[in-house]
This record gives sequence, structure tokens and C-alpha cells, in this order.
Amino acid sequence: KVTFSEILERENLRAATDLIAYYSHWITQPGRPRRYDTRFFVARAPSTQVPMHDNSELVAHLWVRPGDALEMARNGEMTLMFPTVKTLESLTRFARVEDMLEFARSPRSRPIMAPRAAVALDGSQRTLVPGDFAYAEVKKLDPDNKGQVWCDTKPGRPVEIASQVVRVTAPNPGMMTGPGTNTYLIGNTETGIAVIDPGPLLDEHIAAIEQNAAGQIKWILCTHTHIDHSSLPKES
Repeated sequence: KVTFSEILERENLRAATDLIAYYSHWITQPGRPRRYDTRFFVARAPSTQVPMHDNSELVAHLWVRPGDALEMARNGEMTLMFPTVKTLESLTRFARVEDMLEFARSPRSRPIMAPRAAVALDGSQRTLVPGDFAYAEVKKLDPDNKGQVWCDTKPGRPVEIASQVVRVTAPNPGMMTGPGTNTYLIGNTETGIAVIDPGPLLDEHIAAIEQNAAGQIKWILCTHTHIDHSSLPKES
């Protein structure tokens, strides 16, 4: 086993670390048989350098723009791993190498890209990364990454987001409410139930609250007076 520093010393080489920039950090999602923890760097390819592959881990190489590579993958002309797809997608926003390097070298937070498996509204499997809607919730509710947690919000479907805390979403999607107003049921059969933000006055939402309350509803609390959060108690 030879370390990278030993190779440099043996070959009398110096790593040109000033020419590369740290771009991203990826960790394989839990539960996979083979996992990695790696960082991606970017650099300008020297104009006189001829690329080669080792016919082992790398079996071919191709110079191609990020957007063209993604199009080739969509057309079935090449197979790309999920981290490669997401990295190429992020690179398509840069028109020039200089812009990409400037971004990579700029002071910024670099979230660890640890994909999580989840279930979409149609029942299919979906892979989420930091920044995607529901990523944080899926990570919290499914720490072992079994891929059994919903990542889409469905009105009326109860979601236990913590012990004795259930979220029920109202069927009132819109620009201000997103997929719908979230109502929270807190408590149990012994303490009684507190309803936080009971939501709009809709029969099916009222039925969902009553059905998913684990005990007698004793308190109704509103965080603010917007009609989508508080019209139900006004009419109750």
C-alpha cells in the first residue's frame, strides 16, 4: 500500500493544489451494500494533456458538455450514476470554466450530499438530496433509510412526525398554502389532544382531524389568524 504523498515524493512531483477547487461532498445512502465517502474537485484541464483510462475502474472516456452528457443519458446512450447526474446538473448553470471555478472557490457552505430513498405520491421510489422538498423530514422519520416514508404531501393522510405528534394536511392547495394547510394533533388518550392550526372549514378536513385524533380534543390553538389556519374554530 502506497500513499499519495509517497508517490509524489518518489516521483519528485508537487501537487498543484492551487489549480483545483473543492466542489462537493457525497456519501452513499445508508443500507447500500457498497458505500463511499468522497469529495469532488474541479479543475481546468491542461490544453496539452491527453486523457487516459485504466481499463479497470475506468473503461472509457469522452469529452462532452454537462448538458450533452445528461441528454445522452436520457436517450439511453450512456449510463450515469445518480451522483454524476446531480453533479452534471449543477454544472450546467456555468457557461465558462472561469465561472465554475470562481463559484467553487467562493466562501460557501457545502452540505453533505447524502441521498435518501422515499416514496412518491404515485407509489414509486424517489431519491432525495439536501435542498429537495421533504429531505429533512424523510431523514428524520427514516434514519435507517428503508425507503418507506412518503416524500409527497397528500391531504388527509396522517403523518406521525414525532412521538404523539401527527400532521394532517387540509385539501386546500394554493399559492399561499402549498399542498395544503398543515394541522397538528398533539397528545394521547390520557392527556387529551391539542389541535394546532385546525385549518379551513372543510368537511373532509374536519373528518380527518376527528379520525386521527388519538384522544378527546381538549384544546384548539391557532398560530395566527390567516383564514386558512383559523376559519375552522371560528365556525366551531
